[in-house]
Amino acid sequence: MPVWVWGEVQEMLPENFAASYFAKLGKRVERSEAKSLERPASVVTIPYLVKPWDHQLVAIDRATPRDHFGLFFEMGAGKTMTAINILRKWYVSEKRLLRTLVLGPPIVVQNWRREFAMHSKVQDHVVCLEGAGKKRLETFGKAIALGPRVFVTNYESLLMAQLFQALIDWAP
Repeated sequence: MPVWVWGEVQEMLPENFAASYFAKLGKRVERSEAKSLERPASVVTIPYLVKPWDHQLVAIDRATPRDHFGLFFEMGAGKTMTAINILRKWYVSEKRLLRTLVLGPPIVVQNWRREFAMHSKVQDHVVCLEGAGKKRLETFGKAIALGPRVFVTNYESLLMAQLFQALIDWAP
């Protein structure tokens, strides 16, 4: 059940990327306008450790029943917190911590650990994969032996053949 979180990579994308993305996908994607803050009925409820803003609550409720969901918030609007709370709802729904892989730019890897500590009670299960490929692979191998984990790493990990294969074999 991946949640796709779109960070601030505007220098790499055309202006109005989200609009062009939705236009290309047409009816296959539900478009949620910022003006529409009507929240759908949620099956799973969780106590929030930090109260989300209205737009975050809408996104959490809309994303929870789906397998994929994009968060196209502006910088500083709470994409990470929203994604963590979506994951928390999935964990509660499944009554267990699910294997989770978060990929992002290198600058946000440690931020995810801090945000998990603020917004969840699974911070002891969050593992950042950083450093050389051999170190990441070793850290990954030790952590998966301990049970389900939330791994946070950067896109570069996908270029490391052994780590990439280990992630595929792990099958989050």
